[in-house]
Amino acid sequence: MTDSQLKLLKKAETDYRRKNYSAAVVGFSQLYNELEVVPDPVVVGLTSSLLAVKRPNEAAQIVDDHFSFFSQHQLSLLVQTLLQAQRLLDVQLLKQYVTDTEQIKLNEQLSAAETRATKDATVQRVARQFKHLGAVEIPQQQAIVQQAERLTLKLYRAGVEVNLQDADVSPVWRAQMLNNLMRLKVTNPVSFRFLDNKLYQVTPAQLQDVSETVVAQILEQQLQDQFGQKDPIKVQQLQQMIQTVLQLLFPFVDQIIRDPAQWFTVFTKMQEPDFDIQTVATEIRRWLLPIEQILQALVN
Repeated sequence: MTDSQLKLLKKAETDYRRKNYSAAVVGFSQLYNELEVVPDPVVVGLTSSLLAVKRPNEAAQIVDDHFSFFSQHQLSLLVQTLLQAQRLLDVQLLKQYVTDTEQIKLNEQLSAAETRATKDATVQRVARQFKHLGAVEIPQQQAIVQQAERLTLKLYRAGVEVNLQDADVSPVWRAQMLNNLMRLKVTNPVSFRFLDNKLYQVTPAQLQDVSETVVAQILEQQLQDQFGQKDPIKVQQLQQMIQTVLQLLFPFVDQIIRDPAQWFTVFTKMQEPDFDIQTVATEIRRWLLPIEQILQALVN
């Protein structure tokens, strides 16, 4: 940081200590936007200041952008931010990262937040919308899915159990909801409508995260071997594409992708302007065609 930026940081920290929170937000925000690499004190200071002026959603965005740092070094501030932003689902998912002692306090905070939520008319409205997600056009479903993060765990799971089976709910959100149940370590079997439109009984706690599948690890290794040292931009683009496809094939990634090398070749060709999906092997095209249609439906 330059001398002027160091002075601005000192002033912002002083403003915060003196409870002049609005001024602290201005100072920390300027540094956050100016610096290419934002130091931890600025990240923490801006988040704390935003909470102090009752702007929890903006604070939550900072937390999302620096989640690894907060989960490892500022867990208490992370929890407070998510609670104030009413991101109750995310707080539930944090339980697996805390100690037994921390979990007792976290459960108390969650219980209080859920009690408040049950009395909130907006939360009840979102719960009704979420439970009937399939009645809404696909491009509008995302907003309701995001709002559902404010629901109590009981209300969230009630909606998810319906949505996992609903053919009118985008497979993108069905897969995401099942992934959340996996992360919540839900041990009760649920019915899940997969890409082939068939219903399967799965136990979320027994499922494997996409990143931990054999296929994901093989594809990542091939990606690094072929492009890692030559084209980092291409690596990033392919990683995003592969991740999207694998997430939609969850939880049957390893069962469907029998030949990772063949799929990897297809992934690389998909970036070419003259790519024709009809030239792809039938067993791969069977899955890529509906995935392409699903992703288009999200924006149409």
